[in-house]
Amino acid sequence: MHTLKLNVPDDAYQHIVFLLKSLNNCGVQIIEIKKVTDIKESIKELLLESDIKPFSAIDDPVKWQEDQRKEW
Repeated sequence: MHTLKLNVPDDAYQHIVFLLKSLNNCGVQIIEIKKVTDIKESIKELLLESDIKPFSAIDDPVKWQEDQRKEW
């Protein structure tokens, strides 16, 4: 099995997807990855998918922030 990544212009996208879907009988699997252009949305999506809870170990945020500034 091989993996291909294609960057195509918007006007050609539907044509290429149609061509790839016609190969579906040959065992070709199409996985669409939506492109997120807004950095805030991509960070939000990443954090929602993650089990990591940033800042959960910080008991006193004000003291933590002061300590961070002292390091600079």
